Amino acid sequence: MTQALKCPELVARLKSDFGALWGCRERGDSVELVTPFCTSSQKFVSVFISLREKAFIVSDGGWLGNETDFYGRGAEPEEEQYCDCVKHFSEVFRVRIGTNTKNETVYYKTTDRLDLLSGAVFDIANFVVTVANAGALESDEATANRTRFRREARAFVSAEFGPDKARFNEKVPGLNEVRFNAVVYPRPNTICLISYVTGSTPFYFSREFSNAIVGFELANTKSSAQHLIKSRIALLNDEADGYVAERNGQLLDLLGRHHGKAVTWTNRSELLDTIRSWSGN
Repeated sequence: MTQALKCPELVARLKSDFGALWGCRERGDSVELVTPFCTSSQKFVSVFISLREKAFIVSDGGWLGNETDFYGRGAEPEEEQYCDCVKHFSEVFRVRIGTNTKNETVYYKTTDRLDLLSGAVFDIANFVVTVANAGALESDEATANRTRFRREARAFVSAEFGPDKARFNEKVPGLNEVRFNAVVYPRPNTICLISYVTGSTPFYFSREFSNAIVGFELANTKSSAQHLIKSRIALLNDEADGYVAERNGQLLDLLGRHHGKAVTWTNRSELLDTIRSWSGN
């Protein structure tokens, strides 16, 4: 027979365990509370507390909106959807917005009462988690568009090279960390790598583009078959909402330094021409 649960014992255990998850670091005239609140990117939220003119200032320390994207919020601060998300949840949690000495955006609450300090910490931590997680999620439509593009790109490559020469979601020898959207073998001992790049916003597009470049770099340096790799193609979905040609200049330069080539979806015949050049025909 199962013993009935008793609130006093259960609550005491939960309070003890939950309390042990908190951490604290002194940072000059402020303290950093490392909370048990966690984002979907597996980052524990830190809340910063300082005392100014007998009032407690509780903030995110500028970590949510700074350039390092510590919490993996998944969106750039100036993007319209992200701004709307911040506006909504700042109103929900009654969070103020300011800047610090580094000109970083800071989200904060103030109180001159010690008995309200815990509530302010709770609100800031929840605000950071909510905004970071909401920013990291693309809409269902965006996910569907990505799936559609990848399906069309796969069909395009498969129609040209067939199952005997084209493999999908494939690794290359000696490199277990990365899978390429397509790996084409136009002739024996010749490998051509293809990574698809798309995204519903410039942030997501740039992130996929960066991931493609990293994959090519690892293939160049870590794969035992690197001497067989003859082309590395980033297939850019220039029909995606996140494609902004003028924002891709630095990534295109970086791609070139790793012996890669960018081909747009509307000019996808160029991809075939590049691979055919290694077919020996």
